Amino acid sequence: MRKTLLASTILLSSLYTFSQEKVEYIDAEEIITEGFVLAEEGNVDEALELFNKVNKNDSLYHALSVTKSYFLLNNDKNDEAIEVLNKALHSNYYEDRASFYVNKTNALSNKEEYAKAIKTVNNGLKFYPRNASLWHNKGLVLQEQKKISEAIKAYQMAILCDPTYGKPHVSLGYLYYEQEKVGQAMMCFNTYLLLNPDGENSFTMLQAINEIAKTKNENTLDSKIASQLGDEHFDELDLIISNRVALNDNYEVDSKIQAPITKQNHALITYLEEHDAEEGFFNEVYVPIFKWVSATDNFELFTYTVSYSIQNEDYRKYLDRKFDDVVEFVSLFRTKWQDILYEYSGKKLDNNNKFIYSDLVLRAEGQVKDNQPLGDWLFYNEYGQVVSEGTFDKKGNKTGFWKWLYPNGELKETSELVDGEINGENIGYFDNGRKKYISHYKDGQLEGEFLLYNEYGALTQRKYFKKGELDQTFTSYFDVGESIPEFVVPYKNGKVNGEVTEFYATGKPYSVMQFKNGEKEGIRKNYWPKSLISSETNFKNNQPNGAYVAYHPNGKKKQVGNYDDGEYEGNWVDYNSEGIKIYDYNYKK
Repeated sequence: MRKTLLASTILLSSLYTFSQEKVEYIDAEEIITEGFVLAEEGNVDEALELFNKVNKNDSLYHALSVTKSYFLLNNDKNDEAIEVLNKALHSNYYEDRASFYVNKTNALSNKEEYAKAIKTVNNGLKFYPRNASLWHNKGLVLQEQKKISEAIKAYQMAILCDPTYGKPHVSLGYLYYEQEKVGQAMMCFNTYLLLNPDGENSFTMLQAINEIAKTKNENTLDSKIASQLGDEHFDELDLIISNRVALNDNYEVDSKIQAPITKQNHALITYLEEHDAEEGFFNEVYVPIFKWVSATDNFELFTYTVSYSIQNEDYRKYLDRKFDDVVEFVSLFRTKWQDILYEYSGKKLDNNNKFIYSDLVLRAEGQVKDNQPLGDWLFYNEYGQVVSEGTFDKKGNKTGFWKWLYPNGELKETSELVDGEINGENIGYFDNGRKKYISHYKDGQLEGEFLLYNEYGALTQRKYFKKGELDQTFTSYFDVGESIPEFVVPYKNGKVNGEVTEFYATGKPYSVMQFKNGEKEGIRKNYWPKSLISSETNFKNNQPNGAYVAYHPNGKKKQVGNYDDGEYEGNWVDYNSEGIKIYDYNYKK
């Protein structure tokens, strides 16, 4: 007895102690903010420990993987970053999935495991074929492998995939500068500044290009690398820039910004004014920018824009006053830039396809003829992932088989189209791959059987259409599928006609109602689960009219009354389950 009492005392004490402990509330957003501060201060381990407190079921958990891997990468913890990213890549989270591939590629590259890095980035490109960051990172890895010509192609594709993305211009610029191709390097760096006149790294870039403009290039050409730079040559321009002709006191440039970059840019644009058009990325993408600046007499606005991040106090005050002018010039440049890339993409892609941009965002890829889409087209989301694909006929109308995709790559919808309208089978899917619905169209309208499923694969509705209107019997089912109907509704010409039955999950009727031309007409009978009538209501003109009777489960009357156009009318009486009257009402309209 004593042992039992002691054990009971300990148990009660433990329960009391447990009840006093509070469940820790985790505010994910607060943790992430605090973690960022710690990481920026160099306390990465503390930040990661804080990040790890976020629950796996929190909506921010997988998004945080990008942040965690970023700080791990910046602190040379590549293996830990890869571990975080592998977990994220095996999850069902797809919103930042391209970033997972990018960061894993960087981690593997840092470890000099270049073959694995290429495999990773290529896996990412299978999901996100037009993702600029993935293409840029592929270029970086290829450059580490000394596969320069392939790296250049990857950088160029990154530029085409995202016309606003600045990093590939910098990577290309330094690649050419290191091979003493200073003219081409300056084209790249200037384009970066045109795209990012006041970005986070713009002043650093401005300082770098200004230094390039005024000092000797100490790099030495590597013939093995230089041989992979392509057939485009700007030797005369390289001499003009390298010899710093424009920095001579006698070389005058009419500009408020008297900096080495301004003078060298003037020399660059002056040379390119007379440069004969040739084929190649630089000639067809970069050169047209500078020819356009010259042709539109916008050198000064060009100078303001590329110099806009300058921190010299006098220049800064002047440029601030020119803010509206710079904004207007940038808008004009972006329009020109989009046109240039659109035209060049037609030479870069197969089958005369072109990249279709809207506000410098890649939206689609396909052939254009007489300003109409033609042939096979692909459509992309903001991550460069295919979201739909299909074919256009000679009139620019959608035709044939079209499909739409979820972010996880699973089918979302498929349709057969003729002259821009669905004509044939139309199938929708859940993101788990199961069918959501199967429908058929004729002349753009629903026709024939329509099947609706839940995400577990069970049929929930079977209905029929004729010329876009419901027709024949509509049947809905409980979530277990067609073995247990929930509603049976007869339709004719889009309106309910005949007897409508609603069922219990046991298969017994819950309600039976008559309809005529879409309106309730006649007696509605409701039933208790054991099939006894629970109520009878008369309807006319789609409203309760006439006698109403309700019954207790034992069959005795529960309530008796009358309706007139949907409102209580006259004497209403309530009875208990033994048949004894308990209430008596009188209603007048």
